[in-house]
Amino acid sequence: MKQTTENPSAEMDPVAWEHLLTVRKFVEKYPAFTENSIRWLIFNRRTNGFGECFLKVGPKRIFINVPKFFQKIQENTMEM
Repeated sequence: MKQTTENPSAEMDPVAWEHLLTVRKFVEKYPAFTENSIRWLIFNRRTNGFGECFLKVGPKRIFINVPKFFQKIQENTMEM
């Protein structure tokens, strides 16, 4: 039988945690995005394809996986 640890972060690659930002920290670092626009993406994540970019920890805390987020932005960008 598979053993589980009490600390879920122990199973995750520590390098991956370096790429996670809260919504507020993300918009501070990338001012092209507003907090409301990110929260809209989070709210509609099941229909807009951005679900894999967000990690929910506990009842309220949401982290953005920055590389996945910008990869998804690039996939959805149209050339003009």
